[in-house]
Amino acid sequence: MATLFESHERLSPEAIRQQVDLFHNSLLQQVLDALPLAVVILNECRQLVYCNMAFRKQSSSTDLDRLLGLRMGEALGCIHKDLEPEGCGATEYCQHCGAANAILQSLRGRASTLECRLTRRVADREESLDLQAMFRPLAAGSETLLLGIVIDIGHEKRLQVVERLFFHDIINSIDAMQGLVDFLPAFCTPEAANYIDLLRLTSSRVTEVIQSQKDLLAAEHGALNLSSQVLNAFQFLEQLQKMAAHLTAAVGKQLILAPECANFIINTDATLLKRILDNMLKNAFEASAPGATVTLGARLANEGYEFWVRNPGVMAPEIQLQLFKRSFSTKGDGRGLGTYSMKLLGERYLGGRVGFRSYEAIGTEFFISLPHDATDDASGAESSPGA
Repeated sequence: MATLFESHERLSPEAIRQQVDLFHNSLLQQVLDALPLAVVILNECRQLVYCNMAFRKQSSSTDLDRLLGLRMGEALGCIHKDLEPEGCGATEYCQHCGAANAILQSLRGRASTLECRLTRRVADREESLDLQAMFRPLAAGSETLLLGIVIDIGHEKRLQVVERLFFHDIINSIDAMQGLVDFLPAFCTPEAANYIDLLRLTSSRVTEVIQSQKDLLAAEHGALNLSSQVLNAFQFLEQLQKMAAHLTAAVGKQLILAPECANFIINTDATLLKRILDNMLKNAFEASAPGATVTLGARLANEGYEFWVRNPGVMAPEIQLQLFKRSFSTKGDGRGLGTYSMKLLGERYLGGRVGFRSYEAIGTEFFISLPHDATDDASGAESSPGA
């Protein structure tokens, strides 16, 4: 049977002890033991010559002497470690082990980072681990060693599964509800039509909110796909104005289109642009007192085209310094994704620039500036809103 490694030779305990002495009672050992990350050092035979306290807590034993000379799968208690006489690295399962393959690449002189799914037996039950194994060659005098960092990513994997199932199930449930809403007019009185329309609008908004959170997670993982289309800027803002009237934060406040609003044709992802401006509008309404007016507009700029939202308030300096941070919010714990998502979607995906201006003369204005070369009409001639 073909195995992953050419050699399964192991060094003698005496040779291992000589390598261990490179780290024993050294400053490096004290530093590595203080780290919260699991760190290992292997020799060319893939045997442990050092592992820090964080790794020992993750492994089959906290006794360093019992782990020295073992290989990774043996130290972590992999259920396949004893299937072949040569031990860890010799079985058909090892060919698909992320840690083994990362070690193999490192032995060939290349740093490697791979995910490792490992099953081990703890007491009378099996336990699954999701790990990220990072290995790279390490020169130590005449010795060639491998430095490894092992990170438990099980919580991330579980969260990804929960998120995927949640979004799939909840979106399907709302789609089913919207289908039922479409049948209601046939069974209801004309007087109930307004309530049906409101229910349809509410379910659409819920779908949009859920989809926006799903897209935000995809964006953070670099997995969000763009879908560009040609937009008329003024018509696009008119639609936003109509839809914003149904926002809870807009109650008792007015939203107008700026008289100087420019009109141009732009080619961009309408869904992402709408999501960014929706967040700007929500922030503007929440920051405005009852009776205040929020203004929505677009303009030509040196860098391209700008869409902007303005409210009459001025932000305190300490708030301005922390905007766009992922978890910063003036509204309490568990908030703060609005301005963060504007920046993420607008700059990483639309290729623009998201920023703000806040001073007494204008109030607070958030904007997204998109480049000219992202448009179908590069001339971008300003025209009247009705053009």
